[in-house]
Amino acid sequence: MNESQLKYQEFSLRYLPDLSNYVVPIHVGDDQIGSGVLVNWCGRHIIATARHCIENQPRAFVPSTRIEQDMQMSTRQIQILQAKSHETLDVGYLEIEDPRTGEIDGSQFHLDRVEDGMVHIIGYPESLAFVDWPKKKFSVCGGAFSTSIVEVADDFMKLDYPEQGWKVEKDEWVPSRFPDTPRGFSGGGCFAVECRTAGALQIVEYKLLGIQYSWSKNGRWVKVIPIRHLCELLSQ
Repeated sequence: MNESQLKYQEFSLRYLPDLSNYVVPIHVGDDQIGSGVLVNWCGRHIIATARHCIENQPRAFVPSTRIEQDMQMSTRQIQILQAKSHETLDVGYLEIEDPRTGEIDGSQFHLDRVEDGMVHIIGYPESLAFVDWPKKKFSVCGGAFSTSIVEVADDFMKLDYPEQGWKVEKDEWVPSRFPDTPRGFSGGGCFAVECRTAGALQIVEYKLLGIQYSWSKNGRWVKVIPIRHLCELLSQ
């Protein structure tokens, strides 16, 4: 295994269980799935997402936690109060009722330009979802992949979309081919994990870099709107 694969395995085992609590599925239109990130912005509860994920009768959900599953509580639909979108960029948000679960704080927005390093995309890929709304059947499963930055501009970050990753089978890591398309990840979070030491303590910080919104099948890339553009929208 190369260094990037080892880093992904560390991320998957140590940090993904926490970060995945902040990312929720969005049911778009009749049969599509998108993603969003739970954020507490100055006391307001929002789901940061891509604009195209909230333009066609979106429904947002909070997957049940392990405790709720033990109590036989299922996935909860979240009441949406309003939707707002950026005028020119594919980013927006849903203002929602209190989701009664963990949220990213606005202080965890990484506003500086990011040029390199490993980043992590978390969302609800279509390849792991089954949606049949007329029959009230709705099944989704969160997914993630770690990747590197290919290009940076003021209004986007371009990331590599790998052809092969890794998954756990019978307590062993085995190669796993990525889906041909990352549909469903749209609106999902692009995160960085920052670790530092303070004396005998190791401090881990999760930073939200942006919102994934576009992809190319032939070019094998995905694009992310830097989170500072969502801040502009929230501050209006």
